[in-house]
Amino acid sequence: MQELAGKWAVITGASAGIGEHYAREFAALGMHLIIVARREDRLQSLAAELREQHGTIVEVVTADLLADDHPAELLERIEQIGQPIEVLINNAGFGFLERVSASEPDRVQEMITLNISVLTRLTYALIPQMVSRGSGTIINLSSVAAFQPTVYMPVYAATKTFVLHFSESLWAELRDQGVQVQAVCPGPTKS
Repeated sequence: MQELAGKWAVITGASAGIGEHYAREFAALGMHLIIVARREDRLQSLAAELREQHGTIVEVVTADLLADDHPAELLERIEQIGQPIEVLINNAGFGFLERVSASEPDRVQEMITLNISVLTRLTYALIPQMVSRGSGTIINLSSVAAFQPTVYMPVYAATKTFVLHFSESLWAELRDQGVQVQAVCPGPTKS
């Protein structure tokens, strides 16, 4: 990646786990951050720590990205901050291990919405400014589950397959326009 100090990143799902680690690493590089999650107390604590340790600007956006208006509100907040977004990290997502016959259809739909629809909406909203600048990075969190059908997690694996293929397609289309795209495929993690 290019020099990132003084540039801006948006990180969804930043209150714990992989998202929190991305926030720590990018703040250590001198990036300014917009960190997004549902748990305001954790976000505020992380923001205060990163400001003190690294002297970066950290904007906190408390949002449940499953709420109908919250992705749009996040995009409005990004626009209000008025800084070009150099890095988008689509980390928010979830999965669960359960028999299909015991799964709650509404919860399954929420997983599809967050893991696919919200990620796609944020990506498509920020790509035009990256392309017009000729620089930017999109990091989409997929999973090792993207590489095979997964018993007791069929929808989760399918959503992560979407993220992987979506990211690979964007990479192929945008690589000559200065925009880097990567899919990260971690194994099981605690967060």
